[in-house]
Amino acid sequence: MKTPSALLFDLDGTLVDSAPDIAAALNAALSDQSLDTVSLDQARQWIGGGAPALVSRALAAQQPRATDENARYFLQTLLTHYRHENGRHGAPYPGVVQTLAVIAERGIPMACVTNKPEQLARDLLVQYDMPITQVTGGDTLSVKKPNPAPIVHTAKQLAVDATACWMVGDSAADAGAARHAGSAFIWVDYGYHQDDNAETLAPDAVLSDFKGLLALLDSAK
Repeated sequence: MKTPSALLFDLDGTLVDSAPDIAAALNAALSDQSLDTVSLDQARQWIGGGAPALVSRALAAQQPRATDENARYFLQTLLTHYRHENGRHGAPYPGVVQTLAVIAERGIPMACVTNKPEQLARDLLVQYDMPITQVTGGDTLSVKKPNPAPIVHTAKQLAVDATACWMVGDSAADAGAARHAGSAFIWVDYGYHQDDNAETLAPDAVLSDFKGLLALLDSAK
């Protein structure tokens, strides 16, 4: 791979293990609906693709006859609880904060491209002292990943070409967005990727340890 003009990062499952926050909000929303709460492990299996996808998976398991109106109400309830739980239980993955600091010192532009609402993403980045100020959230545009528009938009904000960016993420949504934007895709295999694997996602590189990103940058041409 060529040295990137910018690094774009997914948030949940890539930079931050936010599953405990999400599980707490999900269980509060389930309790509001008199539905059974779930374990942290089960919540992890449902995370990926943004809050609407989480709601879809949760209702399919807990309330399969839910209507679209039920789903919309549940989503709003979930987001209300999540604003309260955001950053209370989760933590950055090992090596993330230190690695981002090194990348910032090298002067490589960075941005977060996430399906999480933009303000909630910004709040986490500030709370965990991550040197990323450019954020494209799930509500920044009218579309989300796997649509490539969030990557293309973010690249324009950074004054670089999307084809010269590396997208670092954990899910099929990240892979699809990168592929259609022409960006390289770096898969972190420790995140929230359901049944996806290196064969199905076809990444340009795989990281099992976030600190390995520095070695990839060192080896880029």
